[in-house]
Amino acid sequence: MNRTSYAHLFLCFLLGVGIFLPGKAVLAHHQDVHSSIYQYVRFVQEERYKEAETLLQHHSQEFSEYASEHADAEEANVVAAVLERNLQAVAIPKDKDSQLYTHAMALLLVFDALKNEQEPLWMTWKQELQNEIEHLSISNKELAMQDINRLKTHWNILEPALKLAADEEDYIQTSASIRYLLASMDSPRWQEQMITASDQLQQIEAGNDDKLKRSLTLIFMVAAVGGFIIITLSYVAWKKYKGERNKQENKRENS
Repeated sequence: MNRTSYAHLFLCFLLGVGIFLPGKAVLAHHQDVHSSIYQYVRFVQEERYKEAETLLQHHSQEFSEYASEHADAEEANVVAAVLERNLQAVAIPKDKDSQLYTHAMALLLVFDALKNEQEPLWMTWKQELQNEIEHLSISNKELAMQDINRLKTHWNILEPALKLAADEEDYIQTSASIRYLLASMDSPRWQEQMITASDQLQQIEAGNDDKLKRSLTLIFMVAAVGGFIIITLSYVAWKKYKGERNKQENKRENS
């Protein structure tokens, strides 16, 4: 069983735990913001929309404060936009469909990204999207509308978290490639566009590695410069101490 399968099983387990909780748990105080979001997603999956709306409205301020504490202003705006889309979607009866599920999963991924774990959920979704695109690009069959809709849904879930956590340049290039692909699925060259989009997604991990290397290089440079400064100051202090000591010895000899 690969890492993606384990991630799916773990997610299903978390979403299923709350089935045995009583209805009064909707307004209960949650010990963790992330457990509240998992419960919200579960309500949406089970089409318990009223409970989902109640929970989201009750905890929206808590979610906003958490985002402000764990992200800079620009990143907090990304989270706020996803949260607002959920608040609007869950309050509109006609929007109780797959679109609401898309918004709910996007909310789950952005808050998971704020936790800054070693293996965030958005990386798993990115890999799945990449695998799906690669599979379709080598398929000889004609693209079905179901395939196109699945790619759109997957991208709409992933994009906010990608914007939040990935390198800005990587996000911009990947977003442009995916959007161009989705807009040209009926083009004779759609397979070429899929290869381009898959390559851009593949570079996200490499971009993160490069970013880490740059950070480590910067830390090393700061440490090296800091060490040089400390050595220099120590040498200056030693020279000053030696000079003062020589003066005192000269005074004793003359007296």
